[in-house]
Amino acid sequence: MLRGTILLFALTAQCADLRILKAVYGADRKWLDVTAKVQALAQNDQLEFKVEADTLTDPLPGVPKVLRIRYLYRNQVKTAHYKDLEQVKLPQLGNK
Repeated sequence: MLRGTILLFALTAQCADLRILKAVYGADRKWLDVTAKVQALAQNDQLEFKVEADTLTDPLPGVPKVLRIRYLYRNQVKTAHYKDLEQVKLPQLGNK
């Protein structure tokens, strides 16, 4: 019985989990590491917020920027890119 309980716990832990591995925000050759800020925005294995310089810290005022996120979801490493003012929604389900 104890063996079955351990197996059930391992399967449950493996199936959930959105983990932000790396997040950078910027443009051209100036990128700011915002991994900790993006990780703090994740709740209940989901990440949802609007890309704004106020939220992430603006490395290039007045220049259009991109948020690049590398994340792990269900044992698969994925990447996502969002422009300023776009809505982040992870995990991405489907083909986006």
